[in-house]
Amino acid sequence: MVHVTMLVLALCARPWNIDTSLYSILPTANSLKEVGDAEKKMGEQTMNQLNILVGHEDFQTACDAADWFDSTLKGDPRLESIRYMVSDGALEGTAEYTYHHRFSLLGDTYIQALAGTAGAEFARDEALQRIYGAFSLSDLSHLEEDPYLLGAHAFERFTMHSPLLSNKLSLKEGRLVASDSTKTYIFWSAKIRPGEKGIAGEGHVLEQVNAAIDTLRERYPGISVAKSGVPFHSYESSKNAQKEITWISTISIILALALLIAIFRTFIPIASTLFSILMAVVSALAITWSAFGEIHMFTLVFGTSIIGISIDYAIHFFTDWKFANENHDGSEVRKRIFKGLILGFTTTELGYIALSVAPFPLLRQMALFSATGLASALCTTLFLFQAFPKAKAAHAGQATRFATSLSHMYDWYYRLRWPLKIALPALLCALAIPGLIRLNIQTDLHNLYTVSDSLKESEFLANKVIDFGMSGSYYIVKGASAEDVLQKEEVFVRKMEQ
Repeated sequence: MVHVTMLVLALCARPWNIDTSLYSILPTANSLKEVGDAEKKMGEQTMNQLNILVGHEDFQTACDAADWFDSTLKGDPRLESIRYMVSDGALEGTAEYTYHHRFSLLGDTYIQALAGTAGAEFARDEALQRIYGAFSLSDLSHLEEDPYLLGAHAFERFTMHSPLLSNKLSLKEGRLVASDSTKTYIFWSAKIRPGEKGIAGEGHVLEQVNAAIDTLRERYPGISVAKSGVPFHSYESSKNAQKEITWISTISIILALALLIAIFRTFIPIASTLFSILMAVVSALAITWSAFGEIHMFTLVFGTSIIGISIDYAIHFFTDWKFANENHDGSEVRKRIFKGLILGFTTTELGYIALSVAPFPLLRQMALFSATGLASALCTTLFLFQAFPKAKAAHAGQATRFATSLSHMYDWYYRLRWPLKIALPALLCALAIPGLIRLNIQTDLHNLYTVSDSLKESEFLANKVIDFGMSGSYYIVKGASAEDVLQKEEVFVRKMEQ
């Protein structure tokens, strides 16, 4: 009851939140904390953005497929906004904006040309070319106020270099279009509502998006679909983590049950051991949640080790309770095994305490989760199991035969001559040397998440077609003010260009 009450109080005190950010692994140094804060702000702008490319060799087929895809997802309340068809007045609004801000959007190259000795002639020739050029589409509505058409140049530069539009997207029949050597792609994007959960689960919006993509490929043979965006990766990584937790927990419990059934062959030790594991997990969740306000996905994966560790206490207890020479009740069994359990518990807890002093928030969370669960399992074994009455006399059977076999192996080794006693361990060490030589310790955070082949191909295609895929790396520029950041960024870009 105490464990359940703790979890209920934690639920009422804080909202449920599972953290999936890799930056939680980094130390809490000031510089890294600032990087994490900047990453968080960037993530808030991109983590809900979905980008889809629908492509076909025939442009009309690509349009039909994109129209069907848009109609399937349009109106979904879990999507905050959908960007597909571009209104006729969108470019006029952009041209008006760039005209009013033309002096800030000219670019360094154009400004340097204007600053030269022939700057006026250069601006005049540029304007004449825009007015009389055969392929000019410049807006001339502000010709009197802007005779050099600086607004037209700013509009062209803004649309060509804007990270929102990509320099490979163009407008065709009211749609954003990009092409490669074989196919024409229609661009579709949407934004997931901030309130939507980021963890994979039943009813997630990305389930419908992925189902619509699968149906799209069936309806339109030869269609190519590329998806890009942080939500796809968050969804996939959380889904993989859930599979790992399920597999590890299931296999651990099945093996534990098989061991208990084979040794004890009675229901009481099995049910009690499972109860001990359940209480350990509940306690670990409650305490960690109350202390940190959230639980990281990696903590849940790492925390499954509690199953394997906490079961030892229950097995020690019931082995003595069931197979001791004298039948003892629960309180007498506790007296016999108390010192051994405390010794094992202390050595394990010291390992978790060592993790808790590391400057890594995630390691401290893992340490608290595991230490709390282990302490709960110990308390359950010492204070609840003592209520069991005396067990019926039982023969150890397979357990005794296994222990006897181990004893015979030890006696055989003990009777060997001393050269053989040294040679056998030396041989085992020699067999381990090739593996130790090949041992490669990885410290790259990218190894914590492996992108699936299908999503990797989608990101590669999106990056190839429109330069809009996920960036592998980036730099964060820090400054005292917005103006200071912009100035430092300009200096940094110039250095990088060199």
